[in-house]
Amino acid sequence: MLAKITQPTNDFYALARYLVSGKSGKPHPDRVAWTLPHNLPFDDIDLAAKMMEATAHLSARTKNAAYHVIVGWGLDEHPTPEQMQEIAVKTLEKAGLGEHEAFIMGHGDTAHKHLHMMINRVHPETGRAWRTSHDYAHFDRIMRTLSDDYGVQIRACPSLQSR
Repeated sequence: MLAKITQPTNDFYALARYLVSGKSGKPHPDRVAWTLPHNLPFDDIDLAAKMMEATAHLSARTKNAAYHVIVGWGLDEHPTPEQMQEIAVKTLEKAGLGEHEAFIMGHGDTAHKHLHMMINRVHPETGRAWRTSHDYAHFDRIMRTLSDDYGVQIRACPSLQSR
């Protein structure tokens, strides 16, 4: 299990389109295996992007509020969707993002199990932005803790190498 963080963006809609359709814009029929809205009232990624953008406007100073984290597993690891969702929520909590809006999506279009989290860095009540300083190290520690908890290995995941 390993987490990869992509460059934050200011475009929740573009990130949502990528999560559903990929770079080609033509979704693989198995791309979206499951979805889990977190602190969002609906299971529609377009509505989630719209709500997250509105929340991001609570912070006039925050640029690039759309934060994207990918968690992947090795080829020989087969977590269930429920385990993946539990790990995603625990990852958010341990990162200090448990109260933030997030749209979590499992993909089924590769041989490697992986999930994506579209996270709003802006807190929906306080309007304060979550700081990204040292985020790579922070998520590395979280993955190490959760890998011990779930009995999986920390290692490079081929599904994260090409993204």
